[in-house]
Amino acid sequence: MNSVESILRANRKLNYQDKLAAKELGPPRPDLLIENVTKSVKRDYKRTFNKELYDKHKWLCGCNLRQALYCFPCLIFSPEVNSWTNKGVRDLVHLSEKIKKREKSHVHKNANIELSVLGKVNISTQLDSVYRESVRKHNEQVDRNRHILSRLIDCIKFCGAFELALRGHDEREDPENPGVFRGLVNLVSAIDGSMKEHLETATVFKGTSRTVQNELLDCMLSVCREIITQEILNAHYLAIMADETTDVSTMQQLVIVYRYELNGSVVERFWGFFNPDTQDAETLFKVIKSELQKHADGKKEKVIAQCYDGAAVMSGGINGVQARIKQMYPRAYYIHCYAHQLNPVLQKAASVNKSARIFFSNLSGFPAFFSRSSHGTCVLDRVVQTSLPRIAATRLVFNIQTVNTIRENKESMIECLGEITLSDRVDDKTRRESYGLLSNLKNPEFLFWLEFFHRIMPHADILFRKLQQQNVEAITARQYLLEFEDVITRIRNTAIEEISFATEEISSSCEEQIQKKRKSETKVENAKEVCDAIISHMNERFSFTDHLVASKLLDVSSFSLFSTNFPERELDITVEMYPWLSKVQLRTELEVLYSRKDFQRAGGAVAILQLLLDNKLDLDTFPQLCELMRIIITTPLTTVEPERCFSTMKRIKTFLRNTVTENRLSALAMLTIEKKFVNHTKDFNHRVIETFARLENRRMDFLYK
Repeated sequence: MNSVESILRANRKLNYQDKLAAKELGPPRPDLLIENVTKSVKRDYKRTFNKELYDKHKWLCGCNLRQALYCFPCLIFSPEVNSWTNKGVRDLVHLSEKIKKREKSHVHKNANIELSVLGKVNISTQLDSVYRESVRKHNEQVDRNRHILSRLIDCIKFCGAFELALRGHDEREDPENPGVFRGLVNLVSAIDGSMKEHLETATVFKGTSRTVQNELLDCMLSVCREIITQEILNAHYLAIMADETTDVSTMQQLVIVYRYELNGSVVERFWGFFNPDTQDAETLFKVIKSELQKHADGKKEKVIAQCYDGAAVMSGGINGVQARIKQMYPRAYYIHCYAHQLNPVLQKAASVNKSARIFFSNLSGFPAFFSRSSHGTCVLDRVVQTSLPRIAATRLVFNIQTVNTIRENKESMIECLGEITLSDRVDDKTRRESYGLLSNLKNPEFLFWLEFFHRIMPHADILFRKLQQQNVEAITARQYLLEFEDVITRIRNTAIEEISFATEEISSSCEEQIQKKRKSETKVENAKEVCDAIISHMNERFSFTDHLVASKLLDVSSFSLFSTNFPERELDITVEMYPWLSKVQLRTELEVLYSRKDFQRAGGAVAILQLLLDNKLDLDTFPQLCELMRIIITTPLTTVEPERCFSTMKRIKTFLRNTVTENRLSALAMLTIEKKFVNHTKDFNHRVIETFARLENRRMDFLYK
């Protein structure tokens, strides 16, 4: 009932409920297409409607159908009929005079008063001293109630931040084994007198019930999502990351994380867990689509990237999730997680020839042996004073840690296995296995590959960790990959023969020396084959094509080269991928960037963008360049954040808490994953209380009069 046309059709005779609904909806303020042309002797003056008038005069409203301005309070309450309440005002030439005259009229002021007190107690009652005293007492009680509720919210926030179960086995009034939440409430009541008094005297709303806990968790999740939604609305571009796994109760869980740029910084926000019915592409697409539409509905250019793992259901180019999302958002380019791609690169290299496969097969026997032998584990802890990683042969980190641990503690491992072999406390099978492992540690072939991969694995570990950083961007990722490739090349060209010479046995006879030399040449060739496989597979998997070519334009190490030899091809591809960028203007801005030596010391696109924003150079001087940098830093390269969310989920949804619902799971995960974000939101508790108070009619007052 707030549209002008609806009010006029009802002859401005609205009942109380209609008036109240119109007030809650507020005055309609469409962008009107009003034009007035004033002719003079020399020229014609054209005036058009400016929407800023609504901000200057809060009582103004408009009608799309009649293309005219009206007075909203007078439409609802004023009995008189004039241009402001009947036909509307279209005269822009004399509009300011008419507005001033209207604001001075008695009828307009009375209508404003009626509108402001609509839905409230009448004026005479408000002026009554008894009423004002009751309002004061009510508001004082609301202050006390809000203080109690705020303390309960703090207790829940604490449980969420440290991944603690709110409820225990016994939730009665005086339990012997209370949950963490009840324990925190008791602790707060021992410190806070008002909290203690409330718990002792409250009969209507104590706040410790299971229902209240769940409602507060829902409100916290709702408030967090409202803030994140507002951040996404203010961001220029949006990228989505998603991953799926199975939880402890064998339910399929899909996590969604958003990435965007905010004030020159990269932001990745957890959005929630979702439980799709099946794992097919259509179902997963519907879940992701429904969430994306909340932030980018009608803004197809806003979503510029989507990052998943390499599963066919997600990465399929025809019917996969990424292909379906790209149909909705044409610029949402798909990125296969770089951290996932590094795994198959080294796994492929580790199985490129027979010698490498045999080495890793023997290597996996070490953690497998100690995981089965309790006596062996005790000896390992005492002699070596370290532990071997758990068996996870599909993970890159497993091979890295195993190689490094055995190589760095080789002598201690020999002593440890020797003691186990000679021990009378082990059975024949354990003794046989330990003797086999001991033989490996004395085998020159095994030692060669151990030393060889020990030269590679620490660098692979560094690269793996760098690719998992939240603020990693395409430019820095490319530099990390090039540095790793240079290391592998140096190892191939210089280090392999040194390793072979250092691990060879001294032979007495000439024939043995010839055989050792042949074996050494074979080992060297096999090791070089491994290095070649790493380099070739990296170039294949990490090629910067299509939309990632844009990152080359902001490669700081190439600025001096670009200043004399402008990257025309990269610019053409970038404008083709993101057609809203102006090629001519972007080229000019890039040329200025390349020509200045002070920008050549920048740490990447994030540092340059922050510099431009701090000096207010983003709107007038470098608008296109800032757009490009926002695109680059918004584009994710890994799904590390979703995987961290799964780690949190597995700590929250344990075997003892496997019945937690999706909303509770998302709320607890939000308080854990985004605890810094929650703690830095100054009015977080206030917003949660407002949301909680409006969920339903409470038996305890939380809203001020």
